[in-house]
Amino acid sequence: MKLNSNKLHSVFENAYNEIAPIYGKRETKSILYLLFENLFKLTKIDILTNRDKLLTEGDIVKVIKAVKRLSNNEPIQYIIGKSEFCGIDFLVKKAVLIPRQESEELVYNIVNHKREKKDGLEILDICSGSGCISISLKKLIAGSQVSAIEISKEAIDIARKNASDNQCEIDFRHEDIFNIDLESQKWDIIVSNPPYVRELEKVKMSANVIEHEPELALFVDDKTPLIFYKEITKIASKHLKKGGELWFEINEAFGDECAKILEENYFKRVKTIKDIHNRDRFVYGIIPV
Repeated sequence: MKLNSNKLHSVFENAYNEIAPIYGKRETKSILYLLFENLFKLTKIDILTNRDKLLTEGDIVKVIKAVKRLSNNEPIQYIIGKSEFCGIDFLVKKAVLIPRQESEELVYNIVNHKREKKDGLEILDICSGSGCISISLKKLIAGSQVSAIEISKEAIDIARKNASDNQCEIDFRHEDIFNIDLESQKWDIIVSNPPYVRELEKVKMSANVIEHEPELALFVDDKTPLIFYKEITKIASKHLKKGGELWFEINEAFGDECAKILEENYFKRVKTIKDIHNRDRFVYGIIPV
């Protein structure tokens, strides 16, 4: 990135010209507005109206380093160290997935679901990652008691920091769901966004995901794409209270198959729910009363 001025507009335009061929015009502007807001507390309006503001050499070095990382397809969320989810800022590092809009939809589907018991729900989040789902549910459902299970120790550490930053008390457990003993514990809701992207689907994915986000949280073997859904459904069938709910985020290619897994484990009122893009994205069922 070459600079001929330390004026704000010049630094911004040079950064834009450097990464626009990678991200496209609209996304590049969104990325840079977010970057400058987090680096310098400058809003979009500030950038547009204070074009001649002078940046220090230290400021320019920060921009150059960030642009280099962006040029290597590193997501902006990892560069600034945070991502917004359900109106909450979450710490994100490469040990956890960047929270997605689809998972926000999952949270709001759970929160807005009509149920007899509204408050004080006991909730378990399986494959919790950054804690974005469990923490959001804790904040949005009054009096809820939330536990979360995650196999990655690094992810657990990040989730605990996120819970602390958001004044949420959550029981995070470093466990492998394929080798776990939950004793006689029961929950009102079990939710999971497990790994569900098949290896064969990598060719459709962008470089910033494949090269930077954790494979452990993303991919499943092509031969056993539903392995997590089968195991978590078995766990849920034993550890949900009567009338308890199981919620999944799913691969759009397996809506019917995921619904069938719940039905085979005696869940009732099973349904597949579409996301805002009209793709099968969630599956829901309840334990009979």
